[in-house]
Order: sequence, then structure tokens, then C-alpha cells
Amino acid sequence: MCGIVGMVATFENGFTFKHKDVFSNLLWLDTLRGDDSTGIFGVNKYGNVKYAKDIKNGPQSLETTECKDILSDIYLNGRCIVGHNRKATRGFITDENAHPFVEGDKILVHNGTLANHKELTENKVEVDSHAILHSIVERGYQKTFEEIQGAFALAWYDTKEKKLHLARNSERPLWIANTPGAWIFASEKEMLEFVLERNKIEVKDYTELTPGTVYSIEMGLGKSPDKLHGGYLFDEEWGDENWKEFDSFCVKALLYYLHNGLVNTGIGDKYHLNKLNASVGSGNLVSTLHRFLESNVGKETYSHYVDGMNDDEKDRCLRDFVEDHLNGETYTPQQITNGLHLVAKHFSYNINVGMKDRPQKRFGADRKGVNLYVITDSRNPFNKPSVDVVEPQFPVSDEVLELFSGLSK
Repeated sequence: MCGIVGMVATFENGFTFKHKDVFSNLLWLDTLRGDDSTGIFGVNKYGNVKYAKDIKNGPQSLETTECKDILSDIYLNGRCIVGHNRKATRGFITDENAHPFVEGDKILVHNGTLANHKELTENKVEVDSHAILHSIVERGYQKTFEEIQGAFALAWYDTKEKKLHLARNSERPLWIANTPGAWIFASEKEMLEFVLERNKIEVKDYTELTPGTVYSIEMGLGKSPDKLHGGYLFDEEWGDENWKEFDSFCVKALLYYLHNGLVNTGIGDKYHLNKLNASVGSGNLVSTLHRFLESNVGKETYSHYVDGMNDDEKDRCLRDFVEDHLNGETYTPQQITNGLHLVAKHFSYNINVGMKDRPQKRFGADRKGVNLYVITDSRNPFNKPSVDVVEPQFPVSDEVLELFSGLSK
């Protein structure tokens, strides 16, 4: 048994900060379906594909440099991302036998086990999933599905068609959730429900893919001008279809630039603010975090309230401030903390400059610790923070006091 998870962005600006958490949670949880190896592949807005795979389990793989780089790129520029957790049935447990597999212009992950994989291709491969991909490349998916004997759920991307394809037979599950901003899919509906509810993602509906039906999702990819028609912007042999494609590209590009305030102004403030709102999770949260930073410049602030704080200190607790000002909206502590740093960077505030990583302060008889945030305004560096500094206490003799008194005259 293996597991497949993934997302396809429907927002014009790609994935939001919440989507990054959703995919990481799904890949982590999907380890229950397979812990022999893990792999991911992503497609950015220009159709470029990146992938990584190894024999680590889901949580371990998420910590690798390769995985982090792909997630970072896809989060900023992505159109889709797919993950796979393998439980080995055919082939040894090696990096090469982990999913995804790449052949020609296609990249694929598979959940299931076949009885006749050696009959699907003349290429010698260890893993039945790899044989499926060879067959699709050589003969197409329709002929391949007719001859498969065994269980399958598949997700593969075609770089020529620029489409993600999903399919299954009756022996393996695959569910897809329709949410604002993304189609999100996984092998188990319960897994989707848990992760989406945990991340406060609204779900319009859940659909179990119909066995034998191929679901093809357009990426809605753009093209950089130097990639149009082999790199030639204009060509004497262009026909009507070429000009229609070029016209469509120009109209979409113009609308994008107008919508984001980029015409005659370079990269405009509206574009940066829209990007910030998408990264943090909502415009309301951005405004609230900005208000928190603005009202606490030069002060100690804290991650959350604990017993032992006075009323003034309680007013400077981040999570409590957000809850009080965003009644009805719920965010995880990680979303609030990450959002604070993103908003601070955008509006030129500094947090804990010159201090050790993640400083803490303790309160009450139980000495409960909370994270400490000292906020400064980089535009006003001389407004020093009012951080309590405990001077060292040690006895000083009268002779030393008299000496320093004399030096000060």
C-alpha cells in the first residue's frame, strides 16, 4: 500500500501560505500508508518541473534541503505539487526505486501492485510503477489501462500537454477536495478531512474519482516571451492559431499588470501587498499584525498569555491580541508567528535584533516560559526598546565607590 497526495492551484497568484502547510501535513500523515521512501514533484507557472525522492519517510524527507527548495519554489511560483509515500512491493528499497519516475515528457507516481508489469514494456525495470510509465509514454494511457492486471491509482504530469492527469481503478482509492484556491487530493478522504479542518480550509465538496475515468487538469500556465514559438517572438509562417495564442498572451499579461498596479510604476505597492496577504493568509490578519507591531515599537511583547503577567503585559501578547481583534477568524500559532515576521519585514520593523535565537521570558510561580519579541522600527533606529535588563548584583567596597566618584569629577 502506498499513498498519493497533491494540490493544483486555482488562484492566479498560485498557492497561499496555508496551502504550504496543507501539503506538508498531508505528506507527513501519508507516511501511514508507506514509510519506505518519499518523493515529490512540482510544476511552476512556466511549466518547469522539479522533483526529489529518497528512502526517507515523510517527516524526514520534509526536512531535506532538496524538498525544502522545491516547496519554497512551488509556494512562490507554483501551479501544482504532488507527493508520494511508498510501501515497497516490487523492487528493492532504493532512491532510484522511489517515486516519482520520469520518462520522456512525463513524470508519474503510482499506488498499487500489478501482476503483469513485465508485459507492459520491453524495458527492464524493477518496479511495476516504472513499467506503467514506460507503457504510457510508448503507447498512451488508454492502451496501458486496457492491459493492466492489478491495482492502480495514478497521478502524472505531461510537460507537452501541460496537464496533470489523475486516474484509478476500483482497487485503489483517490479523493479530491474542491477548495477556494486549490484542488487538493489524497488517497484517503479521512486524511483530507482531518488536514483541511486542521488548517481551517473551507471545502466546497469531496469527490471520489470514478474508476476508469482520467481526470485531466489544465495548469493555466503562462509563457515567458522568450519561450513563445521556439524563442522567436514573430515568425513569417505564423497562422491564425499562432496569432490567437499571441493575442491571448498579451491580453492576460496586460490584465495582470493592470490588476497589480505594475504599469508605469515598476513593481507597485499593491502587488507587494497582495503577495503579502496571500502569504500570511488574509488581509485582515495582515492589518491586525501591523497594528500590533505599530503599537508596540520599543516594547517587550510575548507569544501568548500565561499566569503571572500583569494587565499591561497581557495587552502585549501576540496571540491574544489577534484573537481579540479578529473575532470569528481562527489561525494556528505557527501562522500567527510566521505572519508577524512577514508583516514586520514588509513594513520595515525589526524583531529581536541583536538577540539570541528565540529568546524567552518566564512568569509566575511556575516560571512558565513564553517567546519574547522585542520590536524596533528600522526607520527610527534611535528609538531604543524598553527591555528590562537586570544588572549584575555583587558587593562593591567603599574604596572602589570613592575611586569612581573621584574620576567622575
